[in-house]
Amino acid sequence: MQTMVSLLASGKVFLLVAGVQLLELLVLSIHHHLTGRGLPTRRLLPMLGAGIGLAAAALAAVAGVGPWLVAAALLVALSAHLADLAARWRHESGR
Repeated sequence: MQTMVSLLASGKVFLLVAGVQLLELLVLSIHHHLTGRGLPTRRLLPMLGAGIGLAAAALAAVAGVGPWLVAAALLVALSAHLADLAARWRHESGR
C-alpha cells in the first residue's frame, strides 16, 4: 500500500499510465497491420491523446507546476476526446 501512495505522490504512476497507453497503441497497431482486424492507428490516436492528456494533467497537478499547465493538458485531453467522439459518431452514422 505504501508503494502505491509513494507512486501517486511522486507522480510516477501517471508516467506509468502513459507508458502503458503507448504500449497499447503499439500492440494494437501491429495487430491491425498483421491481421487487418481491429482499428487502424489513426482511429486510435484520439483515444490515446485523451488518456495521455489526462495523465499529463494529473502529473502536472501533483508536481505543482501551476494551473496553466494543468489547464492546457486538460484542454488537450478534451480536444482529443471530442475528436474521438466525432469519429465514432461519423462511423456509426455511416458518413
